Amino acid sequence: MPSHGLKADLELLTLVITAGIAAYLFTDQVVSNALFTGLISILFFLTGLQINSKLMRKTVLKKNQILLGLATVFIFTPALAIVFGNIFPGFKEVILAIGFSAAAVGSTKIWSNMTNSDGELAAKIGIISIFASAIFVPILILVSGLDIDLELLFKNALIPLTALFLGVATRGVGNSFVEDLRLHFSKLSFWLIVLITGIQTQILLEAEGFSILYTFGYAALIFTAFSFACFGLGYFTGRLSDLYEKEARALGFASGSKNIAVAFLIALHIDGLAVALVGLYYFVRQISGVVIVDLMVHGEFRTLKRILLKGSSPLSKFRVNT
Repeated sequence: MPSHGLKADLELLTLVITAGIAAYLFTDQVVSNALFTGLISILFFLTGLQINSKLMRKTVLKKNQILLGLATVFIFTPALAIVFGNIFPGFKEVILAIGFSAAAVGSTKIWSNMTNSDGELAAKIGIISIFASAIFVPILILVSGLDIDLELLFKNALIPLTALFLGVATRGVGNSFVEDLRLHFSKLSFWLIVLITGIQTQILLEAEGFSILYTFGYAALIFTAFSFACFGLGYFTGRLSDLYEKEARALGFASGSKNIAVAFLIALHIDGLAVALVGLYYFVRQISGVVIVDLMVHGEFRTLKRILLKGSSPLSKFRVNT
Protein backbone atom coordinates (compact mmCIF):
# COMPACT_ATOMS: atom_id res chain seq x y z
CA MET A 1 0.00 0.00 0.00
CA PRO A 2 1.56 3.36 -0.98
CA SER A 3 2.57 5.44 2.02
CA HIS A 4 0.91 8.59 0.67
CA GLY A 5 -2.36 6.69 0.32
CA LEU A 6 -2.15 5.51 3.93
CA LYS A 7 -1.33 9.05 5.08
CA ALA A 8 -4.38 10.43 3.23
CA ASP A 9 -6.61 7.76 4.79
CA LEU A 10 -5.31 8.54 8.29
CA GLU A 11 -5.81 12.28 7.75
CA LEU A 12 -9.39 11.72 6.61
CA LEU A 13 -10.08 9.40 9.55
CA THR A 14 -8.58 11.95 11.97
CA LEU A 15 -10.72 14.75 10.54
CA VAL A 16 -13.89 12.69 10.87
CA ILE A 17 -13.12 11.46 14.39
CA THR A 18 -12.09 14.86 15.79
CA ALA A 19 -15.07 16.59 14.19
CA GLY A 20 -17.36 13.86 15.52
CA ILE A 21 -15.97 14.22 19.05
CA ALA A 22 -16.30 18.01 18.91
CA ALA A 23 -19.89 17.69 17.68
CA TYR A 24 -20.70 15.27 20.50
CA LEU A 25 -19.29 17.63 23.13
CA PHE A 26 -21.64 20.40 22.06
CA THR A 27 -24.87 20.25 24.05
CA ASP A 28 -28.25 21.91 23.71
CA GLN A 29 -27.14 24.51 26.21
CA VAL A 30 -24.45 25.92 23.91
CA VAL A 31 -25.98 25.22 20.49
CA SER A 32 -27.61 28.30 19.01
CA ASN A 33 -28.03 30.16 15.75
CA ALA A 34 -25.08 32.32 16.81
CA LEU A 35 -22.84 29.24 16.99
CA PHE A 36 -23.89 28.03 13.55
CA THR A 37 -23.54 31.52 12.08
CA GLY A 38 -20.00 31.66 13.48
CA LEU A 39 -19.04 28.27 12.02
CA ILE A 40 -20.60 29.17 8.67
CA SER A 41 -18.70 32.48 8.72
CA ILE A 42 -15.45 30.54 9.02
CA LEU A 43 -16.48 28.57 5.93
CA PHE A 44 -17.05 31.86 4.10
CA PHE A 45 -13.66 33.14 5.26
CA LEU A 46 -11.93 30.01 3.94
CA THR A 47 -13.82 30.44 0.66
CA GLY A 48 -12.57 34.01 0.44
CA LEU A 49 -9.00 32.76 0.71
CA GLN A 50 -9.60 30.79 -2.51
CA ILE A 51 -10.67 33.82 -4.54
CA ASN A 52 -7.86 34.90 -6.85
CA SER A 53 -8.30 38.49 -8.01
CA LYS A 54 -5.84 37.94 -10.89
CA LEU A 55 -8.04 35.14 -12.22
CA MET A 56 -11.10 37.41 -12.13
CA ARG A 57 -9.37 40.06 -14.27
CA LYS A 58 -9.59 37.64 -17.20
CA THR A 59 -13.36 37.35 -16.84
CA VAL A 60 -14.06 39.51 -19.88
CA LEU A 61 -12.28 36.94 -22.09
CA LYS A 62 -15.12 34.46 -21.56
CA LYS A 63 -17.99 36.81 -20.80
CA ASN A 64 -20.65 34.86 -22.71
CA GLN A 65 -19.66 31.53 -21.13
CA ILE A 66 -19.76 33.04 -17.64
CA LEU A 67 -23.15 34.67 -18.23
CA LEU A 68 -24.50 31.34 -19.45
CA GLY A 69 -23.00 29.66 -16.39
CA LEU A 70 -24.66 32.17 -14.05
CA ALA A 71 -27.97 31.66 -15.85
CA THR A 72 -27.58 27.93 -15.29
CA VAL A 73 -26.77 28.42 -11.60
CA PHE A 74 -29.50 30.95 -10.79
CA ILE A 75 -32.27 30.21 -13.33
CA PHE A 76 -32.16 26.67 -14.72
CA THR A 77 -30.93 24.86 -11.61
CA PRO A 78 -33.39 26.64 -9.27
CA ALA A 79 -36.18 25.73 -11.71
CA LEU A 80 -35.04 22.11 -11.52
CA ALA A 81 -35.00 22.38 -7.71
CA ILE A 82 -38.61 23.55 -7.75
CA VAL A 83 -39.53 20.54 -9.90
CA PHE A 84 -37.75 18.16 -7.49
CA GLY A 85 -39.36 19.93 -4.54
CA ASN A 86 -42.83 19.38 -5.98
CA ILE A 87 -42.05 15.71 -6.66
CA PHE A 88 -40.69 15.23 -3.12
CA PRO A 89 -42.71 17.74 -1.03
CA GLY A 90 -41.35 16.41 2.26
CA PHE A 91 -37.89 17.69 1.26
CA LYS A 92 -38.99 20.72 -0.74
CA GLU A 93 -37.54 23.40 1.52
CA VAL A 94 -34.07 21.88 1.77
CA ILE A 95 -33.97 21.09 -1.96
CA LEU A 96 -34.79 24.74 -2.67
CA ALA A 97 -32.14 25.89 -0.18
CA ILE A 98 -29.56 23.81 -2.02
CA GLY A 99 -30.83 24.64 -5.50
CA PHE A 100 -30.86 28.40 -4.85
CA SER A 101 -27.24 28.42 -3.61
CA ALA A 102 -24.23 29.60 -5.55
CA ALA A 103 -21.84 27.22 -7.28
CA ALA A 104 -18.94 25.71 -5.35
CA VAL A 105 -15.45 27.09 -5.96
CA GLY A 106 -12.79 24.49 -5.13
CA SER A 107 -14.42 21.20 -6.13
CA THR A 108 -15.72 22.47 -9.48
CA LYS A 109 -12.24 23.57 -10.54
CA ILE A 110 -10.60 20.36 -9.30
CA TRP A 111 -13.10 18.06 -11.01
CA SER A 112 -12.93 20.11 -14.21
CA ASN A 113 -9.14 19.87 -14.30
CA MET A 114 -9.29 16.13 -13.58
CA THR A 115 -11.47 15.63 -16.66
CA ASN A 116 -9.38 17.94 -18.85
CA SER A 117 -12.16 20.52 -18.78
CA ASP A 118 -12.02 24.30 -18.34
CA GLY A 119 -11.17 24.57 -14.65
CA GLU A 120 -10.68 28.34 -14.77
CA LEU A 121 -14.16 28.84 -16.22
CA ALA A 122 -15.70 26.66 -13.49
CA ALA A 123 -13.81 28.61 -10.80
CA LYS A 124 -14.88 31.97 -12.22
CA ILE A 125 -18.53 30.93 -12.30
CA GLY A 126 -18.26 29.73 -8.71
CA ILE A 127 -16.60 32.91 -7.47
CA ILE A 128 -18.94 35.33 -9.25
CA SER A 129 -21.99 33.32 -8.21
CA ILE A 130 -21.06 33.70 -4.51
CA PHE A 131 -21.25 37.48 -4.74
CA ALA A 132 -24.24 37.36 -7.09
CA SER A 133 -26.13 35.19 -4.61
CA ALA A 134 -26.57 38.29 -2.39
CA ILE A 135 -28.96 39.54 -5.09
CA PHE A 136 -30.37 36.36 -6.60
CA VAL A 137 -31.04 34.28 -3.47
CA PRO A 138 -33.57 36.76 -1.98
CA ILE A 139 -35.28 37.05 -5.37
CA LEU A 140 -35.52 33.28 -5.70
CA ILE A 141 -36.89 32.98 -2.16
CA LEU A 142 -39.60 35.54 -2.93
CA VAL A 143 -40.51 34.01 -6.30
CA SER A 144 -40.67 30.46 -4.93
CA GLY A 145 -42.59 31.40 -1.79
CA LEU A 146 -40.03 29.72 0.46
CA ASP A 147 -41.01 30.56 4.03
CA ILE A 148 -37.93 32.48 5.19
CA ASP A 149 -37.77 35.79 7.05
CA LEU A 150 -35.72 37.85 4.57
CA GLU A 151 -35.02 40.60 7.08
CA LEU A 152 -33.51 38.08 9.48
CA LEU A 153 -31.61 36.45 6.61
CA PHE A 154 -30.08 39.81 5.66
CA LYS A 155 -29.03 40.49 9.24
CA ASN A 156 -27.48 37.05 9.72
CA ALA A 157 -25.74 37.25 6.33
CA LEU A 158 -23.75 40.34 7.30
CA ILE A 159 -21.22 38.42 9.39
CA PRO A 160 -20.56 35.62 6.84
CA LEU A 161 -20.27 38.14 3.98
CA THR A 162 -17.85 40.22 6.06
CA ALA A 163 -15.84 37.05 6.67
CA LEU A 164 -15.85 36.37 2.91
CA PHE A 165 -14.42 39.80 2.07
CA LEU A 166 -11.95 39.47 4.94
CA GLY A 167 -10.76 36.19 3.45
CA VAL A 168 -10.31 37.82 0.03
CA ALA A 169 -8.31 40.67 1.58
CA THR A 170 -6.24 38.32 3.77
CA ARG A 171 -5.19 36.17 0.80
CA GLY A 172 -2.78 38.85 -0.41
CA VAL A 173 -1.06 39.34 2.96
CA GLY A 174 1.61 36.76 2.21
CA ASN A 175 1.67 35.37 5.74
CA SER A 176 2.78 31.72 6.08
CA PHE A 177 -0.14 30.90 8.38
CA VAL A 178 -2.61 32.34 5.87
CA GLU A 179 -0.94 30.38 3.10
CA ASP A 180 -1.31 27.18 5.11
CA LEU A 181 -5.01 27.93 5.60
CA ARG A 182 -5.41 28.45 1.87
CA LEU A 183 -3.56 25.28 0.94
CA HIS A 184 -5.52 23.19 3.44
CA PHE A 185 -8.85 24.76 2.49
CA SER A 186 -10.49 21.44 1.59
CA LYS A 187 -9.48 19.74 4.86
CA LEU A 188 -10.56 22.63 7.06
CA SER A 189 -13.86 23.02 5.19
CA PHE A 190 -14.49 19.29 5.42
CA TRP A 191 -13.87 19.38 9.19
CA LEU A 192 -16.27 22.30 9.67
CA ILE A 193 -18.98 20.69 7.54
CA VAL A 194 -18.70 17.42 9.49
CA LEU A 195 -18.84 19.43 12.75
CA ILE A 196 -21.94 21.40 11.76
CA THR A 197 -23.67 18.31 10.40
CA GLY A 198 -22.68 16.27 13.46
CA ILE A 199 -23.98 18.85 15.94
CA GLN A 200 -27.36 19.13 14.24
CA THR A 201 -27.66 15.37 13.69
CA GLN A 202 -26.99 14.74 17.37
CA ILE A 203 -29.79 17.15 18.30
CA LEU A 204 -32.17 15.40 15.88
CA LEU A 205 -31.25 11.95 17.22
CA GLU A 206 -31.94 13.08 20.79
CA ALA A 207 -35.27 14.59 19.77
CA GLU A 208 -36.57 12.00 17.30
CA GLY A 209 -34.49 8.88 17.82
CA PHE A 210 -32.86 6.69 15.19
CA SER A 211 -35.94 6.93 12.96
CA ILE A 212 -34.36 10.12 11.60
CA LEU A 213 -31.78 7.92 9.84
CA TYR A 214 -34.51 6.66 7.49
CA THR A 215 -35.11 10.26 6.51
CA PHE A 216 -31.39 10.69 5.87
CA GLY A 217 -31.28 7.56 3.69
CA TYR A 218 -34.23 8.67 1.58
CA ALA A 219 -32.78 12.18 1.27
CA ALA A 220 -29.43 10.77 0.13
CA LEU A 221 -31.14 9.04 -2.80
CA ILE A 222 -32.97 12.24 -3.75
CA PHE A 223 -29.78 14.31 -3.50
CA THR A 224 -27.93 11.83 -5.70
CA ALA A 225 -30.56 12.12 -8.42
CA PHE A 226 -30.61 15.90 -8.03
CA SER A 227 -26.81 16.20 -8.29
CA PHE A 228 -26.66 14.18 -11.50
CA ALA A 229 -29.66 16.04 -12.93
CA CYS A 230 -28.01 19.41 -12.19
CA PHE A 231 -24.78 18.30 -13.83
CA GLY A 232 -26.62 17.06 -16.89
CA LEU A 233 -28.61 20.29 -17.08
CA GLY A 234 -25.46 22.42 -17.02
CA TYR A 235 -23.57 20.21 -19.46
CA PHE A 236 -26.32 19.96 -22.07
CA THR A 237 -27.08 23.67 -21.74
CA GLY A 238 -23.47 24.30 -22.69
CA ARG A 239 -23.53 21.87 -25.61
CA LEU A 240 -26.83 23.24 -26.96
CA SER A 241 -25.30 26.73 -26.76
CA ASP A 242 -22.42 25.59 -28.98
CA LEU A 243 -19.80 25.76 -26.26
CA TYR A 244 -16.69 23.62 -26.54
CA GLU A 245 -16.78 20.24 -24.80
CA LYS A 246 -14.36 21.46 -22.11
CA GLU A 247 -16.52 24.50 -21.39
CA ALA A 248 -19.74 22.48 -21.33
CA ARG A 249 -18.23 20.11 -18.78
CA ALA A 250 -17.17 23.06 -16.65
CA LEU A 251 -20.76 24.34 -16.72
CA GLY A 252 -21.91 20.88 -15.70
CA PHE A 253 -19.64 20.81 -12.66
CA ALA A 254 -20.60 24.40 -11.73
CA SER A 255 -24.33 23.66 -11.79
CA GLY A 256 -23.98 20.19 -10.27
CA SER A 257 -21.91 21.27 -7.25
CA LYS A 258 -23.74 23.78 -5.06
CA ASN A 259 -21.99 25.99 -2.49
CA ILE A 260 -22.35 24.42 0.95
CA ALA A 261 -21.65 27.63 2.92
CA VAL A 262 -24.48 29.48 1.15
CA ALA A 263 -26.79 26.47 1.45
CA PHE A 264 -26.06 26.23 5.20
CA LEU A 265 -26.85 29.93 5.62
CA ILE A 266 -30.22 29.54 3.90
CA ALA A 267 -31.04 26.27 5.72
CA LEU A 268 -30.28 27.91 9.07
CA HIS A 269 -33.43 29.98 8.53
CA ILE A 270 -35.60 26.93 7.80
CA ASP A 271 -35.04 24.39 10.59
CA GLY A 272 -32.49 22.03 12.12
CA LEU A 273 -33.34 19.16 9.80
CA ALA A 274 -32.58 21.35 6.78
CA VAL A 275 -29.15 22.19 8.22
CA ALA A 276 -28.32 18.51 8.77
CA LEU A 277 -29.57 17.56 5.31
CA VAL A 278 -27.41 20.24 3.67
CA GLY A 279 -24.43 18.57 5.34
CA LEU A 280 -25.64 15.22 4.00
CA TYR A 281 -25.93 16.77 0.53
CA TYR A 282 -22.24 17.74 0.72
CA PHE A 283 -21.16 14.11 1.07
CA VAL A 284 -23.56 13.00 -1.67
CA ARG A 285 -22.25 15.80 -3.88
CA GLN A 286 -18.65 14.72 -3.38
CA ILE A 287 -19.41 11.08 -4.20
CA SER A 288 -21.45 12.10 -7.24
CA GLY A 289 -18.59 14.29 -8.47
CA VAL A 290 -16.12 11.42 -8.14
CA VAL A 291 -18.49 9.13 -10.05
CA ILE A 292 -18.85 11.69 -12.87
CA VAL A 293 -15.07 12.15 -13.05
CA ASP A 294 -14.57 8.37 -13.25
CA LEU A 295 -17.19 8.03 -15.97
CA MET A 296 -15.59 10.81 -18.02
CA VAL A 297 -12.01 9.68 -17.58
CA HIS A 298 -12.38 5.88 -17.50
CA GLY A 299 -15.84 5.24 -18.86
CA GLU A 300 -16.73 3.35 -15.68
CA PHE A 301 -17.00 3.88 -11.92
CA ARG A 302 -13.62 2.72 -10.65
CA THR A 303 -13.60 4.32 -7.21
CA LEU A 304 -15.55 1.51 -5.52
CA LYS A 305 -13.29 -1.04 -7.18
CA ARG A 306 -10.19 0.77 -5.90
CA ILE A 307 -11.62 0.95 -2.38
CA LEU A 308 -12.45 -2.77 -2.36
CA LEU A 309 -9.02 -3.73 -3.70
CA LYS A 310 -7.33 -1.45 -1.20
CA GLY A 311 -9.40 -2.80 1.66
CA SER A 312 -8.72 -6.41 0.74
CA SER A 313 -4.98 -5.94 0.12
CA PRO A 314 -3.99 -6.65 3.76
CA LEU A 315 -5.75 -10.02 3.50
CA SER A 316 -3.34 -11.10 0.78
CA LYS A 317 -0.53 -11.01 3.35
CA PHE A 318 -2.01 -13.84 5.38
CA ARG A 319 -0.95 -17.40 4.65
CA VAL A 320 -3.00 -20.45 5.57
CA ASN A 321 -1.14 -23.65 6.49
CA THR A 322 -2.25 -26.63 4.45
